[in-house]
Amino acid sequence: MRRIAHLFVGLALSLSAFTALAQVEITDNQFTHAATGSINTAAIANPNAYIYCWLYGNGLYCGAADGTGQFAWCSTTDPGFKRLFAMMKPNTTVRFFWRPADQSCEAVEIFASSRYLRPPPSPATSKSSAPVFVDAGARYAYGALAVKAATPNQDIGCNVQSGSTAIYCTAQDNAGNFVFCSADGNSVNQTLADQKLALAGLNESSLLYFSWDNDPNTPTATCNFIYVLNASYYLP
Repeated sequence: MRRIAHLFVGLALSLSAFTALAQVEITDNQFTHAATGSINTAAIANPNAYIYCWLYGNGLYCGAADGTGQFAWCSTTDPGFKRLFAMMKPNTTVRFFWRPADQSCEAVEIFASSRYLRPPPSPATSKSSAPVFVDAGARYAYGALAVKAATPNQDIGCNVQSGSTAIYCTAQDNAGNFVFCSADGNSVNQTLADQKLALAGLNESSLLYFSWDNDPNTPTATCNFIYVLNASYYLP
């Protein structure tokens, strides 16, 4: 804990400098192993730079590239770390520290501030297209939440209600394929709590994936696995 505190203090001033540069910064030396980047401005200084985190199964995974060939990533199943995922939005800066021995996350920070709401000076160019896709045979669907003007019939999303333990997910691709699934308990692949943690992080920088069981004893398909990836390259 003391070492982490020292890392935070040692990089406090560098974060202020970083926000002015608006780029992904990776520090990997004998003392510090850290990556920092803002979701909405990661690719301004270099079009190949990016930063992301995703909740997949029971783990949180974060990664970054500075656009010059340097990469960083870490993973953790710590519940405290996973709860931070819901705070990750386009106007936030993400910083993570990793342990080189096993690539586990030593610490994850999410910075939310009015300064990150300022429009970037130029549009980020590191973009990936992820149209909605539904595969009824293999029972999965995925797609970016940022709707493209050329594909107005596509839709993907999930619903969580207060007073109910259930979640509901739907998707429709450009070909008209449609799926609906729900879940009100743990599946073999993922707990309901982890599914809800993933859905709590949905925003316009998200890619959503879900799969479902084909149980003939239930009137609707049962969602059995959900992951959400929040990345700078999925912003509209």
